[in-house]
Order: sequence, then C-alpha cells, then structure tokens
Amino acid sequence: MSSELRTAIDVYFRGERAEMIAFLAFGFVLVLAAVLLWISADRFARALSVTLGLIAVVAFSVAVPLLLRDGPHAERLRERLAQGEEAGVRADEGARMAVVNRNYAYYRYLYAACLLAAAALMLFWRTPTTSGIAVGLMVFAATGLVVDHYSESRAAVYAQQLQAVR
Repeated sequence: MSSELRTAIDVYFRGERAEMIAFLAFGFVLVLAAVLLWISADRFARALSVTLGLIAVVAFSVAVPLLLRDGPHAERLRERLAQGEEAGVRADEGARMAVVNRNYAYYRYLYAACLLAAAALMLFWRTPTTSGIAVGLMVFAATGLVVDHYSESRAAVYAQQLQAVR
C-alpha cells in the first residue's frame, strides 16, 4: 500500500518541481522581453514592459516559495510513510489537496477578470499605454490558464490517489 502512495507522492511533487522550474524560466524570459521593450521608448512597448515585469514578479513569487517548500514537505511525507503513518499521510495530504483543488476556481475567476479588464481597456480607453497594459493582462491570463490546467490536472489525480483505499 505505502509503495503506491509513495509513488503518487513522488510523481506529484516531481511534476510540481518541473512546472515551477519552467515557470521560473518563463519569468526570466519575461524580464528579458520587458527590458527589450523598455528600450524602445514607445508608449505601448513601455506599458507592456511594465506589465510583463509585474507578471515576472508574480511568476517568481509563486515558483520560488513552492520550490523551497515542496521538497522538504515531500520528504516529510516519505518519512511518515516509512514510519507506518499511511492513514495520517492520506488524511493530512487529502485535506491539503482539497484546499489546493478548491482554489483553482478562484484562479480562473482572476484570469477571467484580467481578460475582461483587457477587453475594457481595448474597447473604451484605447491609447498606446492602455493597449500595452491590455496585452500584458492577456499574457498573464493565458499563461495562468495554461499553467493551472496542468497543475489542476496533476492535483486532481494526486487527490484521487490519496483517497484510494487499497
């Protein structure tokens, strides 16, 4: 039993780590793009540059804490399994993952709000600056939807594996 749970823990946290490393790389690409856009001195490019820079800050502020937290957390789970605490691990991780999975709906609301704000900026306040901000908001929403699609799928599978009684 615990070997199946250990495998589920390993797969889940390995996927999380790979995703966060990719998210960090994306953040560095955003920083590079922001710098190059800023140099152009165009109002659209500068507004987009600032928005992309803020998205990079969000990417770093999500990825770094998760990278620092997840490794030790997974190790503690493995130690508890080795001590025969499978039921406790399933209960504790199941409760944690219920919260994680519930939050994905809120993230989708955030991305939808960003898309609506981008549409409003483009329709009602169309200037080079607001257009740059709108494009940045669309990049944020699209990136979030893609990243969270995979993260949510992985979290759902992991939660099911935690609930499975073998």
